Amino acid sequence: MSTPTPTLIEAWRKFQANLDKARLMVEDTPRFKDCPQHRAEAYNVLFQAQAYAYNWIIAPRLNHPSIYTNRVFMPGHYCPVKLNHEPL
Repeated sequence: MSTPTPTLIEAWRKFQANLDKARLMVEDTPRFKDCPQHRAEAYNVLFQAQAYAYNWIIAPRLNHPSIYTNRVFMPGHYCPVKLNHEPL
């Protein structure tokens, strides 16, 4: 088993810090605070963005560079089930 390089450790630390920053920004919005029915969907989109960012930045493969891969974020791509919520 190999040990992660300092570069990878630092990249992972920054990735996690930015996830927390994004979550705090969403949780600080009036819509999140005042509309409890929208909170689940807010977290759902945050988790999708997390997965997308990981796949785009952290996990590229050397044998298939990202320039050969489509790079578009589409909410709902990682979650086939539409959440039921009140209309906006």
